[in-house]
Amino acid sequence: MSMLTTVGGRFYSVDHLQKHFLVVALEFSPVDGAAPQFTAVATNDTEHTPAGHSRTVFRAVESVGELFLVAMYYVKPRDRVASKILVLKLDLLKRARVEVMSTLGERSFFLAASSKFGASVRARQVGLKENCIYYLKPDDKGLKD
Repeated sequence: MSMLTTVGGRFYSVDHLQKHFLVVALEFSPVDGAAPQFTAVATNDTEHTPAGHSRTVFRAVESVGELFLVAMYYVKPRDRVASKILVLKLDLLKRARVEVMSTLGERSFFLAASSKFGASVRARQVGLKENCIYYLKPDDKGLKD
């Protein structure tokens, strides 16, 4: 498990496979001695790196009780800036990727390169721009949206 977040009392991990991603739910039972349960929740059945791009980086973000994947596409392997970013909303009940989001609304996402951390905030409450993704790299000295 490379990334871990929680939604609705369950843990979710996003695993980056060679050409695909896999979202796995992890549930613990209150019954003594019961083993944790792993369930595949969502995957993409086509390559996630579009033509002309060399790699894709995924981050999982919980926002207002829903699970999102942020996909960042890079043209060259060592590029520092993504050429394309998509936000995918997952339907956890249908176990499927639901839609590509065109807006985050009043929310903004924070992502960190070094820890694979993702978080969502109500932007105006903390003085940030709405509908932005802030991506923090280890050597960054400030925020850019």
